[in-house]
Amino acid sequence: MSRSIFLIDHSGELTELQEQPYDTEALLQRLLADYPGVLSGDSAGSDAARRWLLVRREIDVPDVLDGGGRWSVDHLVPTVVGQTAEAQRRKSTSPRAAARQWDEASFFEELERTSSPQVVWTARALLNRARQQGCRIWWGKGSLLGSFFPILDKDGVNHQLFAVWSSGYIEFQFQYLKAPFSNDIRRQELMDRLNAIPGVSIPLDARRRRPSVPLANLANEQAVNHLIAVFDWWLAETHAQA
Repeated sequence: MSRSIFLIDHSGELTELQEQPYDTEALLQRLLADYPGVLSGDSAGSDAARRWLLVRREIDVPDVLDGGGRWSVDHLVPTVVGQTAEAQRRKSTSPRAAARQWDEASFFEELERTSSPQVVWTARALLNRARQQGCRIWWGKGSLLGSFFPILDKDGVNHQLFAVWSSGYIEFQFQYLKAPFSNDIRRQELMDRLNAIPGVSIPLDARRRRPSVPLANLANEQAVNHLIAVFDWWLAETHAQA
């Protein structure tokens, strides 16, 4: 059975509204945040409560239990009020994936299993350059995905520009950028340099998030050298920060 929505205007005329795609992702998310009642509750069952509670428009997602945010969900996070007992039962019986300490060997073993040799070469080139520049390498503890984060330790502060994931993506850490890249002007300058790399297209609204790019887009010498040049520039600017 088809379902339609009708609008009654001030003159009493009935107009059928036609479904259309939203203009931008940001507009959709703003509307859902402002009017959570538009979310469908049909999937909850005819007898279930269909009241939705807005948790956050964007929420951090850790890669390990009780860990810090490594990803973010750029969608409304709702829950159905009145399902507490059932939710607790499911939670208590659901198995938890164990955390895993990744290292260089296990990370590249997984990346070689899932990605092309060109992608593996790209990840190794970035890792090698980070080490050459004296960065500390932090290996992730995800139960399913491995990662490494090149970290610059300066005056007791940790700085990170990107992370590389065993899923074949590089994730730029705009959300966690610190001085001198803690303001939008410098972040935009950094974004412009990254977007000048063939295969990189970071949207403007990602300046305070963690946008990701497939490593396959960077799996050539020109793109890798360009990215390394941006990385070197970021390091130099961060070192020069008084």
